[in-house]
Amino acid sequence: GLIRFRKLCFVGKGVKLKCKGRIKIGKFVTIHDFSYIDASSENGVVIESYCTIGRNAFIRSGNLASYDGYFIMRTGSACNVNCFLGATGGIEIGKNVLMGPNITILSEEHNYGTDSIAIKEQGIAKTPVKIKDNVWIGSNVVILGGTVIGSGSIIGAGSVVTKSVEENVIIAGNPAKVLKKRDANPPSA
Repeated sequence: GLIRFRKLCFVGKGVKLKCKGRIKIGKFVTIHDFSYIDASSENGVVIESYCTIGRNAFIRSGNLASYDGYFIMRTGSACNVNCFLGATGGIEIGKNVLMGPNITILSEEHNYGTDSIAIKEQGIAKTPVKIKDNVWIGSNVVILGGTVIGSGSIIGAGSVVTKSVEENVIIAGNPAKVLKKRDANPPSA
């Protein structure tokens, strides 16, 4: 159906929006069926114009224990089906970013330094993730907190990204490593 958040948007069936007042959506945004957007942080969720959220996507910017997270998706970006975007530590996705299906991005991790205390009682470390413009992320990729993905980079399917990535490189593997630089001047066909 159509919905207006001051702009024309397309929202599928079964979409759940938590803390709607903290969700800012641009024009012509598409949110596919059964997606869940939880904006229960002070900074909420921003999805700029011409973005797409795939079916069964789960975006969470905060919870009772972590209320200062944020999720920002810049103009023209898209995540495919079944993506989990855990933004309680902060996630910013640049312009024209393509994300395949089944991607997980985590921007916080559990502290675990003391073995005499249960891990869940040791708190969390917030580690923001920033994905710059014009990035292509293949299916089944996991991006861990504290990483910056440089603009123009490509992340191969099934990769686990544990460190920041420079601009215009192709990376893959577990943990992901640079395979090669992208050619600035590809041969003409």
